[in-house]
Amino acid sequence: MGAVKSGSIFEESVIEETRFLVLKRKVEVKSHKQLAVLFIACLLTGISSCKPQRAIDFKEAIVQKEQMASKMLVSQEGSEAKKLDLLIEKDFKGALAVIDQQEREFDTLITTIEALPVDGIKRGHELKMAAMEYYVALKALQLFDREQIKNREASQRTESDALRAVQDKDLELSLRKQELYKTVFEKDSVFYQAQKKFDEANGI
Repeated sequence: MGAVKSGSIFEESVIEETRFLVLKRKVEVKSHKQLAVLFIACLLTGISSCKPQRAIDFKEAIVQKEQMASKMLVSQEGSEAKKLDLLIEKDFKGALAVIDQQEREFDTLITTIEALPVDGIKRGHELKMAAMEYYVALKALQLFDREQIKNREASQRTESDALRAVQDKDLELSLRKQELYKTVFEKDSVFYQAQKKFDEANGI
């Protein structure tokens, strides 16, 4: 009987020790997981804090200029929408005045980009030049409407015998405008690629 009792105590001791080891293992695994999570969190925080702030600020400035251009040309409250409304009403003088306003807006936008500092910013110069060339091309496209509007205005006053010349001029202007569109598309593609390379170079 004593042997059986001794065996039972031994078995219970082994069981308790096993339970202790399992519990200890669970605690260790949990601790390791917590440490891993903490390490990853610290790593991510470190990476975030190491991002170049000057590059981030520069990119935000470029994005703001895109928003300005979008508001001007796409928004219902922008100058482009106003110009189209005036053309529908055949208010050519008013439409030309809007183009003068757009020219000033583009000049401000381009001058602001030109003044952005890029020293010490990876691929900052490349992005800056791509942005400026894109907006210069876009400006040329928008301001070309001046010639088309003046020609359309002339067609309203032209006698029938001279109307053919005005129509030929309108066709010529349309072909020239297609070339301007092509240039804008090309510059837009270069601008987009410059932004991608800038983000990659600066880890943003």
